[in-house]
Amino acid sequence: MFTTAPAVGAPNISAHVVAAAIAAAIIVLIALCAVFAEVVAPHSPIEQFRDHFLEPPAWQEGGSWTFPLGTDDIGRCILSRIIYGEQSRNERPDVLVSLFGIGTVVSSHDESETCDSSGLDCHATYDGVVKLKAGVEATYNLLSWFGVSGRFDHVRPDNAVNRMAYTVWTGRLLAHTGWLSRDEVALSYSAFIYGEEVPVRTGYPPVDDPTANPDRHVVSLSGTFWW
Repeated sequence: MFTTAPAVGAPNISAHVVAAAIAAAIIVLIALCAVFAEVVAPHSPIEQFRDHFLEPPAWQEGGSWTFPLGTDDIGRCILSRIIYGEQSRNERPDVLVSLFGIGTVVSSHDESETCDSSGLDCHATYDGVVKLKAGVEATYNLLSWFGVSGRFDHVRPDNAVNRMAYTVWTGRLLAHTGWLSRDEVALSYSAFIYGEEVPVRTGYPPVDDPTANPDRHVVSLSGTFWW
């Protein structure tokens, strides 16, 4: 959990807006490609062009923009098959969109206040504080063993204090041995955009650390297995 690091100046609201716009654009693009595959894709994902076996991508010698990413070993358009995500096989859902949110109101007998570095802007430390988290995630299964995911999170440890809020947007590459399997390997990248006084805690037990500088770019490789 991230806790308070003092800073001076106005909250960087524009950075949160930019992050939200980028995340939303990625998620909308993924969803539109899946929903309107018949319009977006240049060809049918199962049509075979027998004069174009293993044609290279358009930017390579021998390629053409008729098949921007080339063709496979039986002449099918690779770009079309990616856009459709092999949905004609009905092996799995092509797009999964999740909306989530949680909120809580703190009730405490502690009526102490916390002030910013100028000492002019003060707010309740505990009692009456509203904590919020909301976000959206979209997953598009391109192939029976491969998918991509985009996620946007916005967290407000104190809804009344913009400078304590932070935003995270994450992109993931997902691999399965098959969508009916009980395993998943995910390679993900997360970008964190912080307000100017995002809380940070370190150590065990965790204590406030005003000198801590939280990570802004995180790359992770994780595996999930269940029975």
